[in-house]
Amino acid sequence: MLHWKQTLVNLCRIPSISAASFPPEEVRRSAQAVAQALRDAGVEYVEALEIPGVHPYVYGDWLHRPGAPTVLLYGHHDVMPPGRAERWLSPAFEPTERGGRLYGRGTADDKGGVMAHVAAVGSYLRAAKTLPLNVKFIIEGEEEIGSRNLGRFLEQAAARVAGNFWVIPG
Repeated sequence: MLHWKQTLVNLCRIPSISAASFPPEEVRRSAQAVAQALRDAGVEYVEALEIPGVHPYVYGDWLHRPGAPTVLLYGHHDVMPPGRAERWLSPAFEPTERGGRLYGRGTADDKGGVMAHVAAVGSYLRAAKTLPLNVKFIIEGEEEIGSRNLGRFLEQAAARVAGNFWVIPG
């Protein structure tokens, strides 16, 4: 369990702000960190997918249950700008635990949601060595700026994103 928490902390230290005027390299670095978290969980065929001029998406799958349903787990790894530093009790990109909760930019929206899915799949694979269904991950890098290219991405990756249902963290 501590492994997953530390992975989330490390991921939230990356200021992956997708808004204009922020370094796009940080969003790319975040995509690579998410891809590594998926690999560490036992997810296969993991890669950062890019459309020119668009922040990277991360795809990964585990497809070893022929005939079983396929769930697509959606999330995003980009975050909002931190706003005014004086409004934070601790630095926005230094996740801090207070009262059993983790505070920092991305700890909930949505790196926390992404890591909940990754940890669930990874823990299940570690314990059972298999999953009861097929799993695909799509983790985008531009949700906080309106997912302007999500439609284009879904068209280009139609076969990859095919599944029986999607789960979107709330």
